[in-house]
This record gives sequence, structure tokens and C-alpha cells, in this order.
Amino acid sequence: MTTPETPPPTAAGIRPAVPSPGETVRAPEDRLSQYLQTMRRDEGNGRGSSEAARRVEAVIAELAPPVVREQPGAWTIDADVGPVSVSLSDDGEVLSIWQMLCSLKDPGKPETHAEFFEDLLFLNESGRGACLAISRDEDGGEKWVFVVARLRAPTLGKAEFAMALEDVFGTSKLFDLPAVSS
Repeated sequence: MTTPETPPPTAAGIRPAVPSPGETVRAPEDRLSQYLQTMRRDEGNGRGSSEAARRVEAVIAELAPPVVREQPGAWTIDADVGPVSVSLSDDGEVLSIWQMLCSLKDPGKPETHAEFFEDLLFLNESGRGACLAISRDEDGGEKWVFVVARLRAPTLGKAEFAMALEDVFGTSKLFDLPAVSS
């Protein structure tokens, strides 16, 4: 019986573990942390939100959706599913594409809650980057169901932005829960 050779380290200096047959190997958090730090350093982490905003602007210009720039780092796309927001995190690392779908009213009995959340999870399963989530409005009061896709802004490309946008639109079209909407 031969044992697999230990693979060479990755560019981040991490040497992948080779499991024995039938064994599961788990990567310790410190190994993942080392990889992420190296990856961010190599990609020029810390370039700031202005460079990320320029990258997003260029991708939006190339795809040419009907868009309005609301403020630096925030855009609204006028889509057939309604307005879809696109915004950068304050540090310029994460681009979010999202749409509020409905207010989350109390659906009633606990059995109804379980069915509702089961439906949300089923819809999430078919996504290619977007998912349904629940959040409170900006005032911290009312809960809302929304669809969101998040992408790494410093390395954003046209194809991944288009796929995420398409998935937000598609998920929005699938979502129809009149029992909980206002």
C-alpha cells in the first residue's frame, strides 16, 4: 500500500494535509488565517474604497444596466423586479447587491414559522451566489426579508458581477410569500 506524497506548499506557504484512506482532515483556523492574510497582501489589500468604487463603476459601465449613482460607493439599478441596490462596504472590500422583498410580519402559529423558514432555505438552495436573509430596517425596528449577493470588491470582474446580479433578479422573481408581506 502506498501513501500519498505530501503536496508542496501553496503560494501562501500552507502545506495541505494528506488524509489517510477513510480519514477526514480538518484545517485548523490558524492555517486558513495565514492563507487569507497572504492572499489579501498579495492582492493589494488596503487599496481603499475609492479604487474599489472605480472598479465597480467600470464593471457597471461595461454591463450598462439602467443605474443611478446614489452617492460614492452606492448605486440603484432600475430592474424589472424593482429597484436593486449595489453598495460597497466602508473599507471597499465587499460589494453587496441586494433588494428588500417584503416586511416580515408574524406568520402566525409556530408551525407556520417552520414552513416559512423551510421555504426560505429551499429557495436559497437553488441560488448561484445570492441568498435570502432577514434583517432589521435601518432604525432597528421592523424585520425584512431581502435577497443579497456579496462579492469581493478589489478583485471584481464583469462575469461574476453579472452572474450575481442575475441571481439576485432571479431569486427576487421566485420569491412570493403573500402571507408575510405587507
